[in-house]
Amino acid sequence: RNYGTLYQGYALYQTIKSLGYDVDVINYSRMESKLINKKDLFSYLISVVKSLKKTYEFDGKVFDNFSNKYFTYTDKCIFRQDFESLNNLYGCFICGSDQIWNPRWYDPHYFLDFVYDSRKKFSYAPSVGVSSFMDYDASSDIKVNLEKFEYISVRERQGVNAVNEILNENKAKTVLDPVFLLKKKEWINLSSKINIKEKDYALVFFLKNNSENLKKCIKYSKDINLHPIVYHCMQSEDNKYSNINIVSPEELLSLIEGAKYIFTDSYHIMALSLIFEKQFSVFSKFKKYENISENSRIIDLLEKLNIHLNLNELNNNVIDYSLVNVRLEELRSDSFSFLKDSLNEIVSSKVSMTTIQICESENFDNTCNCEYPIEFKNYLKENYKYLSFINKHIIPFGFCFEEKCYGCKKNIKLVGGNYIRKPTFYANLKNDYLNNRNIYLIYLEYFFVYDLIHNIKKLIKRFR
Repeated sequence: RNYGTLYQGYALYQTIKSLGYDVDVINYSRMESKLINKKDLFSYLISVVKSLKKTYEFDGKVFDNFSNKYFTYTDKCIFRQDFESLNNLYGCFICGSDQIWNPRWYDPHYFLDFVYDSRKKFSYAPSVGVSSFMDYDASSDIKVNLEKFEYISVRERQGVNAVNEILNENKAKTVLDPVFLLKKKEWINLSSKINIKEKDYALVFFLKNNSENLKKCIKYSKDINLHPIVYHCMQSEDNKYSNINIVSPEELLSLIEGAKYIFTDSYHIMALSLIFEKQFSVFSKFKKYENISENSRIIDLLEKLNIHLNLNELNNNVIDYSLVNVRLEELRSDSFSFLKDSLNEIVSSKVSMTTIQICESENFDNTCNCEYPIEFKNYLKENYKYLSFINKHIIPFGFCFEEKCYGCKKNIKLVGGNYIRKPTFYANLKNDYLNNRNIYLIYLEYFFVYDLIHNIKKLIKRFR
């Protein structure tokens, strides 16, 4: 969670309510779970080292307070059964915004894979974060999930290309991030005043503590005779540059409203800077060696609004909001129409609310067992001589279950809560079992990294 997540969720929630619909947020309580795609081991080791030297932990209570005040929720959804039971309560499901469709951290829940075919679903402005799904392990699953959507909108143009490519049809369109569905006055009404001694200040808001950029922004603030209010949080290992305490989402809106200039590495703080008509500079959140780019979403928005800024550079050009606001209103109107029309079409189709039996047996806990797919069962028969190796290095990671068993209550009992989400490489692994691939090659391809990480963590725990 971060400020942007709450702001975009709030905006979409309030807009749907304003259209006369009852709306609840799915209370997705994701259990602590190991990564389910084959991550770069080097990146993992960097994160382990960072965690050892971390001196700062952001207190998320301000987020809890905001969520409890402004959202209504479903019951907590942890297991597969919890998600599927929502089909008996709701006729329509909507994917919200932010990078929930990024295949690098694929989670089928964010593609509403638990929604039954008799219910309706569409997306409003999820971000894909990549130019194509095709090169990712989860591409086959993503395709199956997207085919079941009534309507699809995404936040960036490259997301449209990615969706249309994998579906082989022009089904997706772009819309604005939900924060733009609310106008400046509505955000001001949500804000809560915070006492700032300095009248003329620049807000330096960074999610990560990139020292080089932070120093650059602090110096530039002073050069233009503004007091730098520095706030970096959530994803920082320390907060040595911050000069204010943790603020609530409502107080942060007030800080944005009062700032003479804004520096940020946050997409949503940049978006709110646009809404509040602020001059700003925007920076990349990640360092070059981290090999991650989220720049496309920033560049895409600036291009839509015909704003010419260079990422990671101090902006000396004055943004002309008399022009920006005209273009923003056009895009806002189009985005609002998509949301409104999609809801109207689904309501007019009269969704059948016939009660759905969630599990194969009414007495699920007593009679249903998580099981292996037939491909794996046959593989075990053919490779029985390797059973000891399989039991030690493959089965413990829980990647060999039937598809329906991922996220099941019994699954967590069997694998200790470590690997309860379906892996992105599930289809490829299943195919390798079917083709009787060598067990050691399967291990190296799918399980070695997890086995290594597991043992590294055991060593770290021992020496701590």
